[in-house]
Amino acid sequence: PPETRAVDSLAAVDDETPYDVSAPELPDRFEFHEGRLTDAGDSRSAYLSYTAADERVGFSVTNNTARELSGETVEIGDTEGVISEYGDMRSVTWDCDAVRYSLSGELDRETLVDSAASVSC
Repeated sequence: PPETRAVDSLAAVDDETPYDVSAPELPDRFEFHEGRLTDAGDSRSAYLSYTAADERVGFSVTNNTARELSGETVEIGDTEGVISEYGDMRSVTWDCDAVRYSLSGELDRETLVDSAASVSC
């Protein structure tokens, strides 16, 4: 089974993944909450959560891009991604340089896409 462990900072996530991980620019009210690394052999994933009062935003990065993306196509900076909505929850996913990024939370659509576009890849 995959090995998962907690990390306490973005720097730790970035140091321990085979790809660069930069944080999304979120509204000022959000702070880093926790990080997790999952190692499944060839696939290495990082998950970061950010919180503000009763809100949570999740950001994941993985080198597993095998699954086909589905949803409404949106522009994320210089690349395309897809956005999905489930009630108040929105998720935007995009690939860049053989890495898949996903940002999700109860953010409005514009804030979510702008935050996704702020991620360096």
